[in-house]
Amino acid sequence: MKRLEWVDALKGFGIFCVTLGHLSCHQLIETYIYSFRMFLFFFLSGFVRKDGENFVCKKTKSLLLPFLAWNTVSVFVGCLVTKDIAQSLRQLFLLDGEICWNSPIWFLLLLYMGELAYTFIKKFIPHGGHIMIPVLLALWALLPEKNVFLKLNILPVCLLFYILGNLCRPICEKHKKGWLDKDRYVLPACGILLGMSLLFGVVLNERISFTSPQFGNVLYCFIAGVAGVLFYVLLFQKCVFLSKSKVLSYLGRNSLIVMAVQYWFFNLYDRICARLGIGSIWYYRSTVKAVALSVGTIAVICFMAELMKKLGNRSAFVRKLCLCLGVR
Repeated sequence: MKRLEWVDALKGFGIFCVTLGHLSCHQLIETYIYSFRMFLFFFLSGFVRKDGENFVCKKTKSLLLPFLAWNTVSVFVGCLVTKDIAQSLRQLFLLDGEICWNSPIWFLLLLYMGELAYTFIKKFIPHGGHIMIPVLLALWALLPEKNVFLKLNILPVCLLFYILGNLCRPICEKHKKGWLDKDRYVLPACGILLGMSLLFGVVLNERISFTSPQFGNVLYCFIAGVAGVLFYVLLFQKCVFLSKSKVLSYLGRNSLIVMAVQYWFFNLYDRICARLGIGSIWYYRSTVKAVALSVGTIAVICFMAELMKKLGNRSAFVRKLCLCLGVR
């Protein structure tokens, strides 16, 4: 399947939002970003899904293997710092659903489980995608906001947006120019979707969290997530400036490694600040600081990733290491 430029660009925008949201920008901006960002990644993953031979094997290599690698390394480092072996082992196997300090990597595990769950649904349940939407909505609303083994309690919401993305692909292909066949309807549609996203994601609901987990009003959260995702999908499909952005497309192709590594840098920043006798720069709330650190951190991570790719071309060991860590 040929890569869709606008999808890569949108993933790039999404990973920038993820990084920005983790760096304590303005409270309202943070609340808005959290209302759609992870929903967007699950939606896009379902949108570009391609069934075929060795599907499970490919997903195991591209998702589960990097999760296991980063989780093991992160837990080991956390154990050295805290000296709490028992808690580290519980985090290693997600016995309580609690991820280690490198929390963004939870996405890799949940996406992997979602991919496998949808494979099972498509195989054994006729029209399973459509049937599962109300079921998953009900499970999302009924399951308690408390982490359980392997974070299975948030699998329904992740799978819900994954399925929505997969079901929307035929609609997109039917209308080659975008989701709407009349361009004059795009601007009003974007305005309505953005308004709904802000209303239900910022005004009416609280700042949500997948790691806690905490979604506030589930109905408001769902509406804000759907509206936010569709707004950006429509925007990036229709706006050539965004869909053709080489910078965003590059970030999109490297979103996994940016997601997995950024907390290492954030911890490093705070340790440097501690040595200098100043407060935490990570949790100091400033949008200017958050934007600057986001750009700088992503640039350094991408530079390191490119360096590893070049070394991988010369060394089979480094190439295998890149595969394990999700550097592609």
